[in-house]
Amino acid sequence: MEIQITSSASPDGESKDNENLAFKRMESIHKLVVRELMTRAVNPMTSSEVFAQGFISSRWNEQPWDSLLHILSPKQFKGYAKLKEVLTENDTIASKKEKLEKILRDYPALRDTYFPMLRNCTVEILSTPSDQTIVSDLEQFNKGKLPKNTSCTRLIQMALAAESTALSVRIYQKAIASFPEDYRAHFKLGMIHFQENNYAEAEQAFQQAALLNPKSAESYNNLGASQAMLRKYAAALQNFEKAEGLQRQSLPNKAYAASQMGRFQEALAWYGKDAAMNRAVCHLGLEQGLEAVRVLQEQETSTAASLYLTAIAGAHINDIALVCESLKSAISKDLQFREAAKTEAEFNAYRRNPQFREAMKLPSGSLRSNP
Repeated sequence: MEIQITSSASPDGESKDNENLAFKRMESIHKLVVRELMTRAVNPMTSSEVFAQGFISSRWNEQPWDSLLHILSPKQFKGYAKLKEVLTENDTIASKKEKLEKILRDYPALRDTYFPMLRNCTVEILSTPSDQTIVSDLEQFNKGKLPKNTSCTRLIQMALAAESTALSVRIYQKAIASFPEDYRAHFKLGMIHFQENNYAEAEQAFQQAALLNPKSAESYNNLGASQAMLRKYAAALQNFEKAEGLQRQSLPNKAYAASQMGRFQEALAWYGKDAAMNRAVCHLGLEQGLEAVRVLQEQETSTAASLYLTAIAGAHINDIALVCESLKSAISKDLQFREAAKTEAEFNAYRRNPQFREAMKLPSGSLRSNP
């Protein structure tokens, strides 16, 4: 059984009121499906079955702005030429957004009707792991007696229901051998390799999946993720961009790859406002210590990691008080940052400073190791 449900935000009313409508619908459908599977009279599923092994996937999609050029036409929309000029020019996202807002004021229909069309959601369901017929097929597979005409979809269902990762891998390998042109088995095998931290094998599987189905945005995105883990950042960035071209939001992934390549300005444009620590790292890479401090201090809550990074940012602007205050707070939350600070090159200038030495002390009540 394969089901795909897609919901789009309604164009009725103000777009600001409908901004998250599709996302809320997606969540409602997801909950409805889960509740049905867990409470049905025949073969009810356990929560571990429903939430494990990728049984149900929900995906919130927001198409890139330039996809409007495919939805609209010059005859249909009087401002088409102006819109195309803004969307296709080589400019920053912030600049494009500012120009788009002016166009939206002039053309309310664009705001109320067409922009909501870019937001949609998908809930995907594949197989029923507790189905007794699948259990029977698994038993036949283990005995080497599975019928030769077993379909690729059935093999994927069996792999999802398998009791061990090793068995799932064997079934996916069987599916690939029997149906080498079906990208799904390659993709699913890649997912297992990625989860098991076997990134080279994951890269190979996702490459094959993308080759067999060039329209699979998730294959390109996961291929990029595997390559990023292998530190192949340039290749990863290319595949994240391919995924985004297929309407799969990959801005955070693109930003990560770009920042690892030292392309901090691009990464800053791609990181969202919530990615404060990543944005701060980019500012530090651009020697913008004050900006890094500002971004970190604007967070509503501070973690041990963000406090430690604030201390590093303080060192960039030579603010000993900020360094010590932030470092002391980070250590009080998590002692591992005390060990990290012992070898942190950013703090070398402060090693003999009494204020720094005081900040490095173990918090009262902490366990001390025996000498």
